[in-house]
Amino acid sequence: MEERTKRQLRVMAILVGVSGGAGIAYLLFLNEAATISQAMRFAAQGAIIALAVFGFETLVAQGALSEPLRRAPFAVVFIAKALITTALIVMAYGIGGFILFPDRFAGQAPLLDLARDTGFALSVAVVLQFFVMVRTIVGGRVLTNIILGRYHKPLSEERIFMFLDVSGSTALAQRLGGTGAYSMISRFFFDVAQETIRFGGETHEYIGDEVVVTWPMESLSRNARCLQCYFSICDRMAVKAPLYERDFGLAPLFRVGLHGGPIVAGECGDDKREIGYFGDTINTAARIQEACKEFQRPLLVSGELLRRMDLQPAYSAISLGKVRLRGRAEEIELFAVER
Repeated sequence: MEERTKRQLRVMAILVGVSGGAGIAYLLFLNEAATISQAMRFAAQGAIIALAVFGFETLVAQGALSEPLRRAPFAVVFIAKALITTALIVMAYGIGGFILFPDRFAGQAPLLDLARDTGFALSVAVVLQFFVMVRTIVGGRVLTNIILGRYHKPLSEERIFMFLDVSGSTALAQRLGGTGAYSMISRFFFDVAQETIRFGGETHEYIGDEVVVTWPMESLSRNARCLQCYFSICDRMAVKAPLYERDFGLAPLFRVGLHGGPIVAGECGDDKREIGYFGDTINTAARIQEACKEFQRPLLVSGELLRRMDLQPAYSAISLGKVRLRGRAEEIELFAVER
């Protein structure tokens, strides 16, 4: 199962649980003398609504067919999803409400009860939908860790960093103009993100024509996800190249440096809080990416990282020897990895 699917299922399970609890809370608001049987039915109704709403979010809104919607401005996406959410909630009540609560909707004002219940469910769903969208802007891991306060005090950990840089961005700006070059790079980063999410990568930041992606250092097999991600980006861009050539006259080329090791992570900022990473590991990864141009290689990996991953038979590593990177006193062995 892809990392992206696992992450989506975890989030969906949490939201289904929250919605079930919201259903019980709504019952207690309506009737203080609620029974266990009623509580179970209200929780089931909340879960059905969550499955409809966030099943759409997971299977449709985050899928390939919805890429044009995800590219739209925040307000457009939020309003579109709110309208779709309303329709899904009404449908969920049609499926679950009349099955679980035939007595409630057989009273004197069934439409009034349906409207009231739908309004409550919609308000809960919109709040959760807003949380999901903010999560995509801030980053799921960053938002969770800030809320939990995990990095309120600096922590030492080991992480893998991918520095991906668009080649020849200055020439692109001269050829396409500033707006045109930015439009192409923005679309390219969107495509890159589809693959980094698939392989469990977390986009740390965008710096001009460069994106920094990170993974936690784990087992040998899981550490190899960064390599799999790189080649998956290559495959995606090979498929998308005709579209870029049609719209911009050329497809973007890119260079990638991979390195991993110890860093210090901590929460920083006031008006905009984020998780900051500090340490030589990050600087080395950036310098490795710069060395791609010198060695005329699209991908370079440090020997330190390569020894901590399971290099699958589909890949071959070519040693370029030990080199002294800019700003570093010690030499580091670099490898070019190919398929």
